[in-house]
Amino acid sequence: MSKRNKHRSGRKKTQSKKYSSKTNKPISGKHKPKKPKSNPKSGTNKIPLKLLVHHPGKRDLRLLVSDTSFEDIQLAEQLKRNIRKMGITHMTPIQKDAFNPVLNGNDTMGIARTGTGKTIGFLLPLIQRKLQFKEIGRVLILVPTRELALQVEETCRQLLEDTGMGSSCFIGGRSIKHDIEEIKNDSTFLVSTTGRMKDLLNRRYLDIRDVNVLVLDEYDRMLDMGFAKDVKLIISKMGERKQTLLFSATIDGKLKNIVHDLLEEPEIVKASSGKEVARTIRQDIVRYEANKKFDKLLDLLIDPSLEKVLIFCDTRRQVENLYEQLDSYAVPVDQIHGDKTQAYRKRALEKFKKGELRVLVATDVASRGLDIDEVSHVINYYIPFDYETYIHRIGRTGRAGKGGIAWTFVSA
Repeated sequence: MSKRNKHRSGRKKTQSKKYSSKTNKPISGKHKPKKPKSNPKSGTNKIPLKLLVHHPGKRDLRLLVSDTSFEDIQLAEQLKRNIRKMGITHMTPIQKDAFNPVLNGNDTMGIARTGTGKTIGFLLPLIQRKLQFKEIGRVLILVPTRELALQVEETCRQLLEDTGMGSSCFIGGRSIKHDIEEIKNDSTFLVSTTGRMKDLLNRRYLDIRDVNVLVLDEYDRMLDMGFAKDVKLIISKMGERKQTLLFSATIDGKLKNIVHDLLEEPEIVKASSGKEVARTIRQDIVRYEANKKFDKLLDLLIDPSLEKVLIFCDTRRQVENLYEQLDSYAVPVDQIHGDKTQAYRKRALEKFKKGELRVLVATDVASRGLDIDEVSHVINYYIPFDYETYIHRIGRTGRAGKGGIAWTFVSA
């Protein structure tokens, strides 16, 4: 069995391994790092380098919340109790601004920076509307990745506690039998990736004619070339749509016509321009010399302040290569990308969240919507191809008004 196929839980590594900044070898080790295979497409981008640098001031580091408490708004008492259990007291701007439009049944497009609570921003008013008016049927929430689906459904379950409503999650990588059992629950809120929802509909396992509220989370990704047809097919299986919600951190002008077809006289709620990142994130460029890229990364990892590091690569092969290099230096590391099973990806994310791993290497499967506490650093080992991807990547740090650091590797 090759190293890349062996799950990380079978072998523990010491986290106190030190490196020589001169030789870039483990002080106690014998390994020489493998040089990464070059990818001629990587690093070719149109992002001006000035957009990759920002040093927050004191005003940027304030907590990004509004003056409105959840206790002050029109919410069922059980919902207020559930919010308190989650440790949340005040609304963020997107939660405050989106609440009434969604509660009133308007089609809504919400744009806000990453880490500002967009999920609660659409879930809370939908649940309140269902409790208060009861005229809406079931709610379908479509998301682009399995990890985001699990995260959204977890938030949904917390908010729905003791409300008499339930939620179900449908994602690829799990047994179809699991989904069939979930379907029997007849949950009010359905969270799914597009691929698995399309599969369930095509096999006629699931009937969504009683679903009349549609939410597209990270809608810009959902409606790109790979997902637009699937979304349209799913919509065709729904009953009469009474409300459609689109939420994301970025705006893609190329999707204007598709968005126009989906929304009817929408409320546009903007807590950011859709082209910016949280001002709490310190952004810098890391210059490296030819053939010294991995050496530069090792030098950075000597610093113990890099406590929880998320490293992004463009391709699955790049992730595999960098993972093996770091693993050979006894760095507590794992990897996630589209070729890994859902069970593997879930275990890796859980270990990273719990602090059992110092480094997680990932493709952009990890850049959309994932809420991982206390990510100290995001490193773009390869420059993303566009600024929207950059925004989503570095948005994994500096969440909920906290500080964070994002570095982008650029050849000298």
